[in-house]
Amino acid sequence: MAPEAWPRGPLRHGVAAVWIAGLGLLALAGCQPTAHQDVRKATQAADALDAVERAQRQVDPRLVTYRQATRVETGQREPRGVAFGADGTLYVVGDQEVRVFSATGTLRYAIRLPEPPHCIAVDKSGLMAIGYRSAVRLHQASGDVQAQWPLAGPHVYVTCVALSGDDVWVADAGDRVVLRYDRTGQLRGRLGERDTKRGVPGLQLPSHHLDVAVGPDKLLLVNNPGRLALETYTQEGKLVSSWGKAGMEIDAFCGCCNPTDIALLPDRRVITAEKGLPRVKVFRPDGRLDGVVATPDDLSAAASGADLAVDRDGRIAVLDPQARVVRLFVEKQKNTGGGTKS
Repeated sequence: MAPEAWPRGPLRHGVAAVWIAGLGLLALAGCQPTAHQDVRKATQAADALDAVERAQRQVDPRLVTYRQATRVETGQREPRGVAFGADGTLYVVGDQEVRVFSATGTLRYAIRLPEPPHCIAVDKSGLMAIGYRSAVRLHQASGDVQAQWPLAGPHVYVTCVALSGDDVWVADAGDRVVLRYDRTGQLRGRLGERDTKRGVPGLQLPSHHLDVAVGPDKLLLVNNPGRLALETYTQEGKLVSSWGKAGMEIDAFCGCCNPTDIALLPDRRVITAEKGLPRVKVFRPDGRLDGVVATPDDLSAAASGADLAVDRDGRIAVLDPQARVVRLFVEKQKNTGGGTKS
């Protein structure tokens, strides 16, 4: 395996150690000069990769406009999604339940669900729209099911639900489409699918990461990870705008397929989360970087699937599945109380 193809982190060092051990055996067989040279080159290559990785994780502190104010232990083995209620109540779905926490991070109660959930949205009345792998259920605050329906796509994999008025928006990453339902489960529209006549490029999803958020102007924001872009649509599916660029820079999206998760602040600024090089950022509606919420050092090293939610006060909930916690961030000039400080 060539040095440039090595994986990052501990695994890479493990591969290097095995290779170096193998070269040591070759040295015992009478190949000491070449083996020593190869060992030195391997070590230099590993050190160079470490330096690159450290540089990529660095963020100018002046760009970090948020701080972690509260850390909420989910108590779940596999937390999958987060949402805020109208009063700042925090909802976390995972395993086969939804857990409800106070605005300060204290567990209030848990509700058993019929199957493992993938995502959640909550309206002003406390009604919970919960997405499962191939179905959506509307649960009352008690947990009772008010309505439910299956999705009909050939490769259904639900990753996001969003509520807006009478609409239930569902992101189906398996079929690469965002679906619009009414609250009885009647399909009312589709968007995001390739349509050359309407100038829609189509959603590219190398992995199951598709998110949708509805703004106060009723426009929908959708991530297109394979294109390293975010797209804005009308409710009828017309593409209004698209922005985003590829790169390791802090104002770009890294890797093959980012951002994985999105949310909207009350003032229409956009929150994005990335995997690979985990970081959470704030962008203005036109795509210009506004600040950084969480740097790679603020999240688990392999954080992926960092679901996002925003409450009416602008607090940002970042799910860190690998740490099994929800990190609540506030702008640095604002204060919040409760929970466990990081």
